[in-house]
Amino acid sequence: MVFELVSTTNIGENIYSGVIDPANGFLYLGMSTNPGKVKKIKTSDLSVVSTINNISAWLWGAGIDLVNGFAYFAAEQRGTVEKIKLSDFSYVGALTLPGTQAINTFLIDTANDVMYTAGCWNTPDITKIRLSTFTIITKITPFPSMCWHGGVIDLTNQIIYIGAESNSIRKIRLSDFTYIDSIGGSNGWAGASPPSAKYNGYLYISDYAQLIRIKISDSSITSTSTSTGRIFALCIDELNGYAYCSGSDGIVSKVNLNTFLEEDTLNLGETYSYSANVDNAGFAYFSTLTKVHKVKIYDLPSGETKFGKSSFRSTGASVSGGIECGRGKKR
Repeated sequence: MVFELVSTTNIGENIYSGVIDPANGFLYLGMSTNPGKVKKIKTSDLSVVSTINNISAWLWGAGIDLVNGFAYFAAEQRGTVEKIKLSDFSYVGALTLPGTQAINTFLIDTANDVMYTAGCWNTPDITKIRLSTFTIITKITPFPSMCWHGGVIDLTNQIIYIGAESNSIRKIRLSDFTYIDSIGGSNGWAGASPPSAKYNGYLYISDYAQLIRIKISDSSITSTSTSTGRIFALCIDELNGYAYCSGSDGIVSKVNLNTFLEEDTLNLGETYSYSANVDNAGFAYFSTLTKVHKVKIYDLPSGETKFGKSSFRSTGASVSGGIECGRGKKR
């Protein structure tokens, strides 16, 4: 399969986070600037369409609700969630999560009109938010000293899996919003998560340069090494069964999920890749410190311009279906 760099655009500012609207062909990137900025990028040519300025600084995490047409970005130090309307690319407002900072995890369940966030520092709450009203429903702090990094939501079994700094994955039951169990924690992992994804009955998390696979049905664990350096971002192409990891070294690792082995690598030419997204037309998009890169990952069948099923998981793991991505970051 093809795996090659198509184009690169210099954004000129440090990029912290990003999500994609594959059907309409746009990336939304959160900047590491003060005040904060969100840039709308056209996926076809990576041109900057527009910028929202003067919002909360250092947009550490991001999530996207494609059903209702909103993107969410989290301010690193203020503990706010910034809401962006996609149809006209306008700023809606901010929701303050008292005591919480460095929110890096967004788990969006549009069917039930809720979003779950998690972060680090101060009181590391896991917060349940009503999407339609953009208000806090409730929150829990099952481990007051814990720092959360990335997560996925299993809508079928109504479970959230969140990566913890204690080298484990914590399970939260949604029916009563309570902690129920842990996976890992005694395997010598150097720092499980931040990026995470769920595909074909498995959870995928990172441990520095390793990609770790956990079988949901029995919690069995396998791992494979990558050439990425510290993994900061992860996307899964469900159509072809590949994971793409990027991170500290600016190298993208292509992992075959059937053999669970690294097949190829691609050097983006700049370090610190904090976001990764896949569209439904054969391309993946990776940010590095100041640039965004378009990578061709497969050829479409003859006569087709894109697949009808547009599904992905964004950085922060919002839920929309098949192709899944996750992002996280640890200092």
